[in-house]
Amino acid sequence: MGATMPAHPDGQAPPPTPTQGPAAGVRLPSLRTSLYALVWVCVLPAVGLAAYLAVANYRLERERVYAESLMLARQVAADLDRELTAIESGLKVLASSQFLEQDDLARFHAQARQAVPTQIVYNYVLTDEQGRQVLNTVVPWGTPLPSRGTPPEIARVFLTGETVLTDLFIGPVVQRPVLAMGVPVWQEGRVRYSLNIGLDTDALNMLLQQQPLPAGWLMAVLDRQGTIIARSRAAEQFVGQPAVPAVLEAIRRLPEGSIETVTKEGIAAVSSHHRIPRWGWTVAVGVHRDVIEQPLRRGLVTVLAVGSGVLAVGLWLAFRIMRRVLAAARGLNTAAAAIEKGQPVALPPVVFREAQAVAAALTRAAEAMGQVQNAAYHDALTGLPNRRLFIEMAQQQLAQAQRSGARVALLALDLDHFKAVNDTHGHAAGDQLLREVAARLQSCVRSADIVARLGGDEFLVLMGQADVDAALDLAQRLIESLSAPYSGVEPAVSTSVGIALYPDSAQTLEALMQAADEALYDAKHAGRGRPRVAAGSGDQ
Repeated sequence: MGATMPAHPDGQAPPPTPTQGPAAGVRLPSLRTSLYALVWVCVLPAVGLAAYLAVANYRLERERVYAESLMLARQVAADLDRELTAIESGLKVLASSQFLEQDDLARFHAQARQAVPTQIVYNYVLTDEQGRQVLNTVVPWGTPLPSRGTPPEIARVFLTGETVLTDLFIGPVVQRPVLAMGVPVWQEGRVRYSLNIGLDTDALNMLLQQQPLPAGWLMAVLDRQGTIIARSRAAEQFVGQPAVPAVLEAIRRLPEGSIETVTKEGIAAVSSHHRIPRWGWTVAVGVHRDVIEQPLRRGLVTVLAVGSGVLAVGLWLAFRIMRRVLAAARGLNTAAAAIEKGQPVALPPVVFREAQAVAAALTRAAEAMGQVQNAAYHDALTGLPNRRLFIEMAQQQLAQAQRSGARVALLALDLDHFKAVNDTHGHAAGDQLLREVAARLQSCVRSADIVARLGGDEFLVLMGQADVDAALDLAQRLIESLSAPYSGVEPAVSTSVGIALYPDSAQTLEALMQAADEALYDAKHAGRGRPRVAAGSGDQ
């Protein structure tokens, strides 16, 4: 079989005969070569497939851990964002207390002590512009308070008039690590005090410890400086310490991502993090590498144990399995990449248990991402678009209007006497009224109009292809609808409307919103329950 054909006398190979085998001129392999080839064909595909399965399973497990840990960090960050926003809202309500307006601090101290929630809030502190504590609900009224120790970040409340969330510091009264959120207390047009609320790190630790984390997973929350302010495990040992350098570097470079690092205990891990944009806190989720590598080790042991069986399977079956594994891996990787980019996820059919687990994890991750995105773009109380989504949609509307030369009307509304509803009936009744207001708004506008809630009792309506007459007509209908009685609510609630038109009143969305807000202010001062058109938008 390994010999070459003899040459023909004229130098040409003789014509092939039916028993001759391969065509003349083709060099046949030797027996040694055939045996070697047989060994390579039988052994290498089997061993290669077994090794690939183990490595592919490891990669799938690693991608699953990356995706799930990042999704968990985003979910917990969204929960914390909602918690802090709710605390801020309650703090602002308390900052408008009549006792503060009357400078009756003793009665305000009693009111604030009763208002301390039972969750992550520790106490209320009132500080002046020099950083001195005026009152602190953790001690009785009249107790001498320290003149120092207020975190320097609180000074920004007096400079900017905006809410401030501090980094971790030692409370001068409680002498323990705490965080603080401060809001301005306005008196006579200036910030007289900063009303601060202390956030308890123990309560934050408990929130993390209640998360259903798998074995080998841990979670931590970091402040703006990268200091650990809460941890799901060994919190008493590590709260107040900086995160490991690799994590600190990662969160300084990108608001979210995944890296390989070591934990504070010195254990190799994969860490995913997500920063809360408004507050600057970062949620980090770490997974011990053993959790990821254990399936790889188990796979390699399995390869050695069943290697002889794999050799007997045959080339055809091995080739089919490899194709199916490759298809599943590519499909799952594509799905994971789609989740990362926020695109729709189409999971491929999978035929392996491990791949099914990853597919299920990616499905849960896609659902969690959808929930996070929905929460980020919609008002939780009314379901209306929030400021962020409204701005994106309005920018598109204005850009289209600029190209087509159309006019756009922006209506700004808020409710007259809404605070009295909250004071009389409580916030639950106020929330129900806001939901009904949202329903009435949507019933009055066209399907193409955009209705959004900015917060509190403030709403916006954007009308495309609308002139001043159409805007006034809608404003009047809104006033009539929103001023109609609400069941069980006293005093009567009405609304005022400010109207601004593009491009008559302003050329940019920001300026248009400002013009509508100023028109709303004029409407309220003109007697409430009426519309007012911004200057330059047509007849007043």
